Parts: sequence; C-alpha cells; structure tokens
Amino acid sequence: MPANRNALVRYKTIDQCLKNRFRQWTLDDLVEACSEALYEYEGIDKGVSKRTVQLDIQMMRSDKLGYNAPIIVKDRKYYTYEDPNYSITNIPLTDQDLRKLSDAVDILKQFKGFTQVQELSGMIQKLEDSVQSKRDNQMPIIQFETNNELKGLEYLEPLYESVLHKRSIKLTYKSFKAREESTFDFHPQLLKEFRNRWFVLGFKNAKQNPMLLAFDRIINLDNSECDYIGNTRWDLVDYFKHAIGVSVEYEPKIERIELFVEKKHAPYVLTKPIHHSQKKVRDLPGGIVVSMYLQLNYELEKEILGFGEAIKVLRPARLQKSIQKRLMLANRHYQFNINGEVINEAFKRVQRKGYASIDEFYTIQEIQQIRTFVNCRVEWEKPVLLHIDRPESLAILFNDNLQRFIDVGLGNSTEIIAALFYQNALRDDHHQWQKHHQIPDRMEEEEIIWRDVTDEEYRKLHVLTIFFDHVDESTGAIHVKPRSHWDQEEEELDDKTVVCAMRPGGVHIQHAKTTFKYHLEDEEREFRAVRLYLI
Repeated sequence: MPANRNALVRYKTIDQCLKNRFRQWTLDDLVEACSEALYEYEGIDKGVSKRTVQLDIQMMRSDKLGYNAPIIVKDRKYYTYEDPNYSITNIPLTDQDLRKLSDAVDILKQFKGFTQVQELSGMIQKLEDSVQSKRDNQMPIIQFETNNELKGLEYLEPLYESVLHKRSIKLTYKSFKAREESTFDFHPQLLKEFRNRWFVLGFKNAKQNPMLLAFDRIINLDNSECDYIGNTRWDLVDYFKHAIGVSVEYEPKIERIELFVEKKHAPYVLTKPIHHSQKKVRDLPGGIVVSMYLQLNYELEKEILGFGEAIKVLRPARLQKSIQKRLMLANRHYQFNINGEVINEAFKRVQRKGYASIDEFYTIQEIQQIRTFVNCRVEWEKPVLLHIDRPESLAILFNDNLQRFIDVGLGNSTEIIAALFYQNALRDDHHQWQKHHQIPDRMEEEEIIWRDVTDEEYRKLHVLTIFFDHVDESTGAIHVKPRSHWDQEEEELDDKTVVCAMRPGGVHIQHAKTTFKYHLEDEEREFRAVRLYLI
C-alpha cells in the first residue's frame, strides 16, 4: 500500500478525534487511534510512532495539502481544533482541483454507452453542477466531438461484454440497402469506432470471412445458444491498418497513393496526416506532394473530397478517375440548378402563350435513376401509372428543381393528381389537335381508363412532361398552338404552330386548355417520357 494512502487514513483519524470535543486528546491517544485505524482499514498491525503522528499534525497545519488546520495544544498536553466547526472534509477545492475535476467530468460524459458510467450519471451530474457553480459559470475549456442522437449506443456494453467474455450473440440486423431485416448468430471479435459511429467485427461461422456490422443498423440483440467461435485466422489488431475508415477488403490490395496539396492547405495535411503512412515526397512551387500506402475505399475518397479543390490525386489512375467522376456529378447539382427567375419567366410564358419549356431540368444521372426505378425498357408499349404502380418513383422525380418549380410557379398547395410513364404517344389520336380534357384514372387490362376533368379542375390543371430522350419535329416533340388556352373560338386562332424540341432531362409545361398534338414521322423511332398532372 502506498505511504500516501496510509497518511490519508491517519489524517482522517486525527481529524475525527479533534472534532470530538467531548474528550481530550493527548499525543499518545492520537497514536493509539491511528494505529487502530490502520489495522482496521489496511491490516497493518505494527502501529505508528509518535514521530509519525507529530509530522502528520505538522503537515495538517501547513498549506501543502491545503488544510491549514487550526490545531492547538491546551495545557501543553491536549490537542484540539481552535475552531470547533473546522474539519479537513470541509476544505474548499482549489482552482487546480476544480480544473482537474471539470476535465474528468467532461471525459466521463463521453462513455454513455457503458452501464458502469450510466450508474454514475447522477454523481457525474452533481459533480458537474458543483464544479460549475464553484467556477463562476465559466465556459467549458475542453469540448469533445459528440453526437447524443447517435443510434445504437445502447448496444455498446453488451457487445463489449460479449467480446470480453467470449460469448456468441443472436443479432437482428438490417443494412441500409436491405429490404428486410435478418436474424443470425454472431461471434463478435473487435469493436471499432470511426467518426462517432460504432461497429463490431466478427464472424457468422468459422468458415466465413470477418463481417463488419454498424451499431445503428442493429434491430435487436439477444443471447445465443451457439458455442463461441474465436479468431484463429485473422490478425484483427492490424485489420484496419492499411485503410481509412472501416471499409476493408478481405485480401486488400495496398497501393501507393500520391496527392498534390495546394500550398495554402499543406500545413493542415502535414500537421494532421491523412493516414499514419503519409510521407512528404517533394515540394513544388504551388504546394507539396504526399504519399501513403492504402487500399482504395469509400472513406478514402470521402476524405479526399472533403478537401475540395485543395487536393488533386496524382496516382493511382483509377482513384483519380473516381474522384473526377464524383466531382463532375457534384457539380451538376449546381450546374443544373434552376433559379426562381427562370421559373418566373417560364410561368409568365405559360400565362401569355399557354406553354413553356426548360432544358436541363433533370441531370443525366437523375434520368438514369428514374429509368432504372420504373424499369422502363424499349420493348414496353403500354404506359405505367406511377402514382399507383410505382409511387416511390415520385420521390426521385421530386428533385430540387421540381419542388422549386411547383412552389414558385403554382404554389406550395399544388398536388400531383396523376403521374404516368409512357413510350411514344399515349393515344391513337395523337396526330390530332387536342386539349387535356381528361386525366388517367386507372388501368384495366393494360389499358388506361381516362376520366373527364371537372370545370374547376380544368381551370387549374397544368400538365408537365419530363422527357427521357431527345425529341424533335419528327420524333415525338409536342406541337402547340400559342395562346390557344384563352377562351376564344378555334377559328379565331392564327395558324401558327410551335414545335417544342427537347433534350433528355428537359420539361415541357402547359395549361390544360392549350391545344397540342404529337407528331411522329418515324413510327419506329421511340421516345420515353413521364407526364405529371398538377392541380
């Protein structure tokens, strides 16, 4: 037992004696009391000397421990406190003590997943309140990166106990890509934390490669009756050594990666390396080149992308191409962003002429997503009512441009009352001039059943067509008669016709009263589109 702990026992014993005003305490009495306390608490039976107790009293009188105890001797024989209310347990904490306690509280609060700490949560809160009140409401000096809303932290302790005591568990798990949850026996081997997200590495069976599961995708965790399978094949200590993050291949290909870092951002990369294998290769006029040895994964790309324009991938070529592609796709989110001014001009045109067209409303990637989702193929000949058969597709159709288009142009109370995918023209009379007097209601035997719109619907109805393919005068473009949405007789309209050629991702908007038709010179030339009916 360290001597300082024995000293604390003696200090506490002397303090208790001197607080007792109903008895007079000689030096021999204090020696006897300290000897009994050491035997009771520490099992030390050799007692203490008078010299030791005298030194203890001297230490308690001094300010070395912050006590400054007012110990006096009466009648040159009896020891007591001059202040009857004094006790070393009432000593206020020093500023240094308060700082250390405050830091300790902040650190303890990071481990909320363990019940050992949860059981202390009340004590931690009381200690924190006490420390804060004594520090005059100062702001915290240490601030940790935390996420109290992180899902799955309640599984931290049971998984920790499972690894520690080598117990298998039964997991119910659902990945973000899975349609349904699955339940299986699991043998956890290692817990891994990355960017405030927790993972468990383990096996389903002895023959399987390691499997990494995220805490936030665990649905339920229970005991398993299976015998625990330990690790005998993998070096789990260095499992993540050559990777950033947690996406690790079973037989990873470690590659030399070289990055150019602009001069302005070089100090940040040098003082906080991207990976422990990072080395500075050379200096260049505009920055530096660093190298590291890693396997390529999603987290590495995300780390590089986080530096934006400050980093350029020099090698390997496939990483360079992947980053380039992702930056191009990211740029399209801004390049194809339709602003309110464009939308206002489009709807002014709809009011004046009954129609308007906007190119590059959807990106090529978004069009491909829509195509994939509705499973549209060239051989399809029948339309699909998306709001009935593929309602999830509406979430893809509703990109930022469409939401802004509806809110600014039609009002945020506008609803989609029908949505359909079609290939080529929808009706046999597509060559005839017509208006949108009807909307699709349902499908019967692969045929659309149309219903007449009411007068109220007819006044408010707008039809928006999204084109997946390029259309022109001969391949399915919409032909319209400008100003035909006005209440006037057909013979009063001029003979002017406008062909609305569109590129993939473009949209055509028109009022229900606008006269239109399709024109297909080449019946074998096919185009695909989605039509939204908006009220």
